[in-house]
Amino acid sequence: MEYFLFLFFYFFLFSILGYLCEIMHCFIIQKRFTLSRGFFLGPYCPIYGMSVLLLFFVFSKIERNTFSAPFLVFTLAFFLCSSIEYISSLLLEKIFKLRWWDYSDRKWNIKGRVCFSNAVLFGLGGLFLYFYLFPCLKFFIQNSNRKILLLLSALFFILFVTDVTLTITTMYHLQISKKRFEEKDVTPKINPMIRKTIFQAMHVKFSLPPILNLKMPSIAKLREAKENKRSHL
Repeated sequence: MEYFLFLFFYFFLFSILGYLCEIMHCFIIQKRFTLSRGFFLGPYCPIYGMSVLLLFFVFSKIERNTFSAPFLVFTLAFFLCSSIEYISSLLLEKIFKLRWWDYSDRKWNIKGRVCFSNAVLFGLGGLFLYFYLFPCLKFFIQNSNRKILLLLSALFFILFVTDVTLTITTMYHLQISKKRFEEKDVTPKINPMIRKTIFQAMHVKFSLPPILNLKMPSIAKLREAKENKRSHL
């Protein structure tokens, strides 16, 4: 059980880092800032967590001090992460009848699901993981309080399972598979829909009594009232 929780800690951590990378990518490449990059409610992209876990197991078989290590690390990350991205895109489209991302406008893509530029970034990311981040994390975990890490992993697991359940249930409730979108990347459209539906349901279920459910006046209304008061004076 402890081993599973530690693996999930890795998965959850790199899912969050992947989410942050997605936001940075949109900001730098697409010149827009958006927080709607994940499939779920929380700030994480599980595809990155799964990819890093796979690389974690594969990289453990590579001798660090050999001449061929950088080439092997780059090549494995290049192909393994691209394969996970392709399979994830295919499965999501089969289940929800939608394309969650589309690289058709990029050079050397395969059916718009994966592209060469992303694969190169995966390879470079693999080098960073293998030679820097994995050793740092290993040192951090070995020198951290084991019970606290296990507790955090258990809490993250509960949050993640709850998020998955809420998101999938809401998507079927909204009949996402029957909707049609003009955009190739539907994530920025669907994610706000899911959040709005869940938050509205939570507001109805946990709404305050009418006497306590007071609404604060908006800034615009306060300014308007102040100006009216001045005009009367």
